[in-house]
Amino acid sequence: MHYGHLKNRIIRFARIFSLLAIFFLTLNAFLFAQGDRANLIGTMHFFGHELPYSFYVKPKSKWKELPEKVFQRNISEIERAGIPDSLREAFDECGLGDNDFAKLLFIVSFVKALDFDEDTIIRSLAQMVRYGKANQTSRILLAASICQTMGYAAIAVVDDKENYYLSVSFCKNERSDSMATNASFGYEGRVFYLVDLSLRYPVGLLPEEPGSSFKIIGEPGDAACISFFPDSVEIPDLPQDSTADKKISYFFNYKNVNYEICFHLKANLRDYVSNFPLALPLFFFFAKAEIAETGCVNGIMPYMEGLRTEVEKVNFLLGIVQDSALCVYCEGAIKPTTITLFEREADCDTRSQILAGLLLNTGFKHILVLTTKEHLTLALAPEDEETIIPGGKFILHEERKYYFLDPAIVNGKWGTETESEKWEIILNLEKMENLEY
Repeated sequence: MHYGHLKNRIIRFARIFSLLAIFFLTLNAFLFAQGDRANLIGTMHFFGHELPYSFYVKPKSKWKELPEKVFQRNISEIERAGIPDSLREAFDECGLGDNDFAKLLFIVSFVKALDFDEDTIIRSLAQMVRYGKANQTSRILLAASICQTMGYAAIAVVDDKENYYLSVSFCKNERSDSMATNASFGYEGRVFYLVDLSLRYPVGLLPEEPGSSFKIIGEPGDAACISFFPDSVEIPDLPQDSTADKKISYFFNYKNVNYEICFHLKANLRDYVSNFPLALPLFFFFAKAEIAETGCVNGIMPYMEGLRTEVEKVNFLLGIVQDSALCVYCEGAIKPTTITLFEREADCDTRSQILAGLLLNTGFKHILVLTTKEHLTLALAPEDEETIIPGGKFILHEERKYYFLDPAIVNGKWGTETESEKWEIILNLEKMENLEY
């Protein structure tokens, strides 16, 4: 009887202990699910803006799922966490306006900023937050899901080497001869370009060792696509000695007065261009930073202070870019401003970039980029709306006169129009002006 009684007490204590263990494990799991680790908290940096973010994401118990399931689960988790509305607010704070390409880079930057430990398991957003771990594949699936949730034609793809990529369809829906063919593929009547999250400027660049075939993850549906201008863009094949500092110094004549203009190219150009975005909007945007980095503005501003009117100052800057001593005319693909200055060869596209960079660094911001089928140029609205250029040709945009400013016309002035064809506005640089690089 004694031993039977002891046995019953042991069994009773074991049951109580088991119930308590289950209770505390359940409580711990509940508190963990409600605690800080269930929240997506951090700070991202985007073109000089420091943006904190905080989203509550309900953890899931799923441990491992197929990529297709993760992609679909992400979409519901993203919407439940309120990420789309928060991203739209961030777009407004950064002044991205209608620049859909910059918004794509913002989404990519946001996903790259998520601070998770590396892992081998493909996880949805909530699982990434729950376990504090994520691999590159999980990030790419998340980026594709966010893009689709934000209304872009985006999917994820995996090649036959198990490399995952975000893939986006752009408005210029045609394959480009100057783009590497493995950086794009056709699907559902669209051309999708690969986006590699491991690169600094990731769009349209060819992976180092791409696969030869792709598997689609997710469906793009009828989502809107992103403004992109790839067909005149390429990465130049730079010589090996392009890593050294180079100074360009030449004498420029304006109204019979000689001025010395100096550009100091300090970047490691081969590394610099290998991570550059292959997109016309970003080429123009980064022109401001590239011109600033050369230090030329420090030498130009004292000269401009001696010029009395706004028209004289603009024509002075225009003359610098028109001068064949700076760059000889050469037909070719558009390329980064720094590379144009290095090679000393430019056409209408690249001269317009240099001029836009000079204008943005010297206080002019009302700039449009215009194009026809054969030509690209700028139009500039006076900072002082009372300024009138007699006989100057202009286009009217948002109730403001933008006078033609074409750096490809020899001896042309502010207000000289090179062609009479219908011009199309493809960029408004003023909307990008409050971004910093």
